[in-house]
Amino acid sequence: MLKLLTFAFLLAAHCSLFAQSTPEIEKEKAIRRAKMIEQAVAETPQLRLPENRAVIFSKLGAVVAKDPERSRSFFQNAIAELIAAQSFAEQNRKASNQQSDLLTSQSTRPQILNQIAQYDAEFALESLYKTRPSAIERALTNKTQGKIGDFQNNSNYLAQAEVGLEQRLIGMVAQQKPERSVALLKDSINKKVSGETLNLLKKLFEKDPAAANELGNEVIGKLVGKGFMSGTQPNYESISLANSILTEFIRERNPNEKYIAFEESRVRDLAEKLIAVYIAKGPQLGYIPLQQLEPIVKRFSPASYEALKTAAANTRYRGHYRESDPELQKLMQNDPTAGFLIAEAKKFPAESRPSIYQAAANKLSESGQYDQALGVLKDHFEDDALENAVNSLNWTYSQQLINKGNYDAAESLILSFVEANKNSALISLALTIFNANPDENRSRSVGILNRVRSSMPDQPENSNDMSQLFQLVSTYASIDPSEAFRNLEPAVEQMNELANAFAVVNAFQGNNVRQGEFVISNGYNFGIYIDSSMFRTLAEKDFGRTMDLIDGFSRREMRLMIRVQLLESGL
Repeated sequence: MLKLLTFAFLLAAHCSLFAQSTPEIEKEKAIRRAKMIEQAVAETPQLRLPENRAVIFSKLGAVVAKDPERSRSFFQNAIAELIAAQSFAEQNRKASNQQSDLLTSQSTRPQILNQIAQYDAEFALESLYKTRPSAIERALTNKTQGKIGDFQNNSNYLAQAEVGLEQRLIGMVAQQKPERSVALLKDSINKKVSGETLNLLKKLFEKDPAAANELGNEVIGKLVGKGFMSGTQPNYESISLANSILTEFIRERNPNEKYIAFEESRVRDLAEKLIAVYIAKGPQLGYIPLQQLEPIVKRFSPASYEALKTAAANTRYRGHYRESDPELQKLMQNDPTAGFLIAEAKKFPAESRPSIYQAAANKLSESGQYDQALGVLKDHFEDDALENAVNSLNWTYSQQLINKGNYDAAESLILSFVEANKNSALISLALTIFNANPDENRSRSVGILNRVRSSMPDQPENSNDMSQLFQLVSTYASIDPSEAFRNLEPAVEQMNELANAFAVVNAFQGNNVRQGEFVISNGYNFGIYIDSSMFRTLAEKDFGRTMDLIDGFSRREMRLMIRVQLLESGL
């Protein structure tokens, strides 16, 4: 799949434009937004999938939130479309496994409800119950227990996710409707515990400290009594909540700070039970957060520390991850000199040494000792590892030169980069030079970008070419918008071909495409990643030409997603 990295620095380049708004500019901006909203409203009903219509309507409701009546209308449309999508999925559940998202509330439903809740949490909470799929109902009531069902293995996960979503929405209702907060929070905390419970307790504490203290200790009692396993499977929600409560209890506080009064004896029981589970079930849990647990175990169960440390050392996440060496982190946190790093490196295990030598080389280059930095790497690396280390050093050193304003030396170094890194570094250099002094440095920045363009094929031949083209266009958009349009417009036809081909392949494989339409709750998964910030920059320079460019996309869901994201960005 073709990928385009998002360049956050582009946004910073345009902040000043919004600071200089005038009534005329604001009026023109409002006209443009209204036009895009109406285009989206006209096209949304033409989408084939009701879940796609639901996503767009929920986003439009957020976009027009300053008009509560219209916003509620869009939100209502979103829920109606979601219910229609779920009903269709229930009726056709045996035809394909493609609709499990709708049957088990994995992505689309939470996305829509969370979107609505930002502006109307009460309606979102009401809609949570109206849109609850039958599989979630069964999971919550444990009706699958003792029988083999389609979602048997996922039952605990489904229930935990639903309770967490419900409590998150209740917390948002409490924030938006203070007059209802105490009753809502008490009721929710009493019903179930989830990863959101501590946040709810904190919200309740703001309104009713005594009730929060009482319920907080009851929550700990529930956690200790229930334990951290659901049958043979870890209950990750309970584990996460226990970690959060323990971390909250031992953190340093200001002398005048008020906080939930958890009873120490209860907290001790919770800590001992959690630590025992980590020690006994470490491999099954897949990961032990030793750094987070270390102060907890040393306070409440110091005799368990060595056993926990051993369990953490022997536990790998998905067969690959091992928690960072705490001694290495301590070494790096103290801002040691390059010489000290090199001397200390031999005391660390082999897998930790590369990062130490790399850090030492970077420190040497930062102080102007580039040749010595290169020598450190040559002394301790070889073959591909040496090449990768040198590439990393050169990239870091080029950024150090750029930050010091030594653009000529930076450009000279970048030109020696391997092809995979050279163009991206030159594009970044061009933008930095331009931002330093737009009036004086525009021509030089354009020259660098033109050099990059001349090294690229006329039409992208692979995903890397397309990514670099998008990166180039994003930067041209700030410096020379006409060149940005000139380079992007001819690529639209190829982008359409790629997206349509990707749709055909994914539909055949049963992934992310139904009825010939991409499922947009999964994001910009169109075979090409289109960064809306690029279109925002272009629209600020030439709104009409940008809208024409967007209209050039043959797939309706692509056009809608780009327009809606532009609206969400405040264009």
